[in-house]
Amino acid sequence: MSTLPFHALVGLDAAQQALLLLAVEPRLRGLVVTASAGTGKSSLARGMRLLLNDEAMPFVEIPPGVDAENLYGGLNLEATLRRGEMVL
Repeated sequence: MSTLPFHALVGLDAAQQALLLLAVEPRLRGLVVTASAGTGKSSLARGMRLLLNDEAMPFVEIPPGVDAENLYGGLNLEATLRRGEMVL
């Protein structure tokens, strides 16, 4: 799967700004980006990883159809971000 450069993605200005803030502010611990299918969410995250040159950056893809209640109710978000894999 190819990765587009972070700046090449259009229409995701708020998410791009949030990712840039996440990159420079150590007190921010993670970000959840939600949007319709095919809007570039995964490409945006992969582009950020490429921009930072950090393959170790945690990146968790949440399956389609998972609502906020199911996501936050069963997912240990802090441990998931720390390990880079789902922790329930």
